[in-house]
Amino acid sequence: MSWGMKTPKQVKNIFQSAYDMGIVLVAAAGNSDVTTRLYPASWDFVISVGALDNGYTKWYTGAGMGSNYNDAIDIMAPGGF
Repeated sequence: MSWGMKTPKQVKNIFQSAYDMGIVLVAAAGNSDVTTRLYPASWDFVISVGALDNGYTKWYTGAGMGSNYNDAIDIMAPGGF
């Protein structure tokens, strides 16, 4: 998934139900270059993915856009555009 929200209460039960049925949930950490936790990526039952650039460092455009970063991110993968 590549979408996020700051107030997750409205849909958390839906995602939890999917997880409980055995569905693997993966979400982008976000691309605002902040440490703010966005959801669904920051829920414990969702695999959170940050982005690396081609130099294997945190993706950043230099224009205020880049991979979000916080302790909820589980894995980093190639990203950017």
